Amino acid sequence: MPAQHREVVAKQRPSAQANHESNCQGQEQNFPFQLALKISTEGCITVDIQWEHNHSVSALEASNFKDLSEETIEKVYRLFESGHTPSTARQQFLKDIRRECEDDITYHQRKADRAITPRRRDFSYLYTQFGKQNYGGKDRQMFEKLMERLESYHHHTSHFW
Repeated sequence: MPAQHREVVAKQRPSAQANHESNCQGQEQNFPFQLALKISTEGCITVDIQWEHNHSVSALEASNFKDLSEETIEKVYRLFESGHTPSTARQQFLKDIRRECEDDITYHQRKADRAITPRRRDFSYLYTQFGKQNYGGKDRQMFEKLMERLESYHHHTSHFW
């Protein structure tokens, strides 16, 4: 070991079980990882963490954790612009996906992929964001946004008279 560095290494074997928590089925979870801390003589610490997934990353469930794509967000906003609520927007969104898919497997793959199909709570969150952007939300910003629109309206209509 070099003289200028002390190395503190904490390791857990990949086959070791994490006994501190259980998942909802009561089974112990396996969290294989390796943690290495390097402390220099100047007091700088370098942390090196290596880990593996404790679940399949190729299963449909794994695609459920992706971020929403910009294209998906735009599609949902267009549904809100046409008057949909979060609930009716989700229904229409799923109908549109079903129409685009040729078979059930493709439909379920697209439905499981969060980048393509938002969850229920995503529709509610996007609806709130849409309201804030277009109407100012629920507080004082709503009145400020209304005043901006009225001024814009008066400015545009004053040119016609």
